[in-house]
Amino acid sequence: MIFVSVGANPHPFDRLIKEVDRLVSEKKIKDEFIVQLGNTNYYSKNIKKVKKFWKENEYKKILRSCNLIITHAGLGNVMVGMEHNKPLIVVPRRKEFGEHVDNHQMEMAKYIEKSESCLVIHDINDLESSIKKMVKIKIKLKKRVEPEILNIIKNLVKSILE
Repeated sequence: MIFVSVGANPHPFDRLIKEVDRLVSEKKIKDEFIVQLGNTNYYSKNIKKVKKFWKENEYKKILRSCNLIITHAGLGNVMVGMEHNKPLIVVPRRKEFGEHVDNHQMEMAKYIEKSESCLVIHDINDLESSIKKMVKIKIKLKKRVEPEILNIIKNLVKSILE
């Protein structure tokens, strides 16, 4: 099962959800998808398990049972994936698509990518091949996040918010 979570950001992330919906409708990926839409405007007609936000107990159950997490480059979701030792595909939100006020998620993604703890995709058209790659090679995250990477990410977020 693949868990797609776009976090609680007030901006929509239609681009990601539309691509996941396409993959499901065209049966490009055989795995079941569970999606947390957050404030995304696009609502999938093809994905069976979709909610704006899952209750805490449901969320924890999904995290325990999923084989892969696809998420935006939000610190909270990335850290949850790492803490649960789940393979992770990160799709940064981008300002030019109205997904955020700036491109700080692109910067965050660069640091995350260097940690080799996940797969970052910059072109939504790469999502299908990235999912297949992760499933095929069964990438497992490092059990423990490297402290220096965590500090770099925290400092980056802190500098953006100041």
